[in-house]
Amino acid sequence: MELKKLYGDKFIVEYDEAAKIDGKKPEYQIIKCCKRAGNFYVISSSKKIIGFWCIKNRLKKKLLKLFPEMNLLREGDDNVSILGLPSSIFLNVASVAGAKRKRVLSDNHKKKLLSTSKNYRFSRHKMPILKGQETKKGSEAYPTNGKDITSPSID
Repeated sequence: MELKKLYGDKFIVEYDEAAKIDGKKPEYQIIKCCKRAGNFYVISSSKKIIGFWCIKNRLKKKLLKLFPEMNLLREGDDNVSILGLPSSIFLNVASVAGAKRKRVLSDNHKKKLLSTSKNYRFSRHKMPILKGQETKKGSEAYPTNGKDITSPSID
């Protein structure tokens, strides 16, 4: 069970620090929560159980009260708890816990951004001439007012 395949389109899936040593394996994938509340990770692929490493006591009590399917697997002395939940209720638990979501633009917002940035995109073709930027040729481009600009002069 890979978090990136299941929830990668909605949430930001990262790798745990252990993946730097052992390689990027699916069991090292985590989904972090906002406000440093904890991380979601896979406990058992065969039983489809997701673990939530919870740092906040109030959040732990709220989750256990709202979702009776969750189990308290470990409770530490320093307010760190590990909760187990079935993958079927993950989306609901993630919304309460504040899992980091991917930023997604709506279709209307995409169209608006594309239309407003149309004149400012780089292209291989000749750039469009905007008002006030018409090109002039020869002496019209750089008026010298009759002065010789080839030799420097001190006025």
